Amino acid sequence: MVIRPVKDPHEIYFAMLEALQVHMLYTRGAPTGGSQVLSNNSQNAYNAGTSTSNAGNAMGGFGHLPPMERKIVQHIINSAPGEEGIHVTELTKGLGPNINAEDVSNALDRLTEAGHIFNTIDEFHYQIST
Repeated sequence: MVIRPVKDPHEIYFAMLEALQVHMLYTRGAPTGGSQVLSNNSQNAYNAGTSTSNAGNAMGGFGHLPPMERKIVQHIINSAPGEEGIHVTELTKGLGPNINAEDVSNALDRLTEAGHIFNTIDEFHYQIST
């Protein structure tokens, strides 16, 4: 788990609202009708600070990442893990035989610090931030 200093006080409010949105999603189900617009806007708010290139749009705003980090994000997205996320060992194996585990660990740390991924059930399981 990575703890970093808050640079903007709005990060705190965003995190609280995001937690509230996830709670409401799991307790009341997916929104319907006009509420769906709000859900799409919240996704756009998350991606607002990311690259707007075509590569970025193809990967949901992750196209600006370095190759190793982009490969990790793409593998997590493609493997479609459940709520518990994907285990580091499974992730490393899925990236190919010539992947250095230390490089994967460093990339995971950078992605976590940037808020692109997060730990789920323990420090070895990761999921994409939405």
